Amino acid sequence: MSARLFPRIPAPPVTLEEIKRTGPVTPEGEIVMQLANIDLGKLSVSKLNMRNGKAPPDVSDILPTVRARGVLVPLLVRPSGEGETFEIVAGRRRYFAARTVLEEVGEVEPLPCAIMEPGDDAAALEASLIETASTPTR
Repeated sequence: MSARLFPRIPAPPVTLEEIKRTGPVTPEGEIVMQLANIDLGKLSVSKLNMRNGKAPPDVSDILPTVRARGVLVPLLVRPSGEGETFEIVAGRRRYFAARTVLEEVGEVEPLPCAIMEPGDDAAALEASLIETASTPTR
């Protein structure tokens, strides 16, 4: 990949147990959303993602930036319940752009992700709707 304007600090792989153990917690004991860099292979698009099931998106408008600088805006993910994997609630186009870069150069840095709590389908659907409404359809 080409040189980055904003070099990334390497982050160790994140595990769900580590998130639960080290994540910020509210007074009620709920885990607060936290940020982590997650390997592309541990991510899949959630069925709750509003654009899931459609043909692969056109990422031609964001692909040059992802090639040059990587994914800059975090994807919104939640634990999938299947091992140490996460499902993408919002950020499908960024995910597909990163997959394209992986196919082109054989490697891609872990993607920045905001991790929400598992199991709250209403919150996941709401987040996906909000992002979908604020981004162009491609």
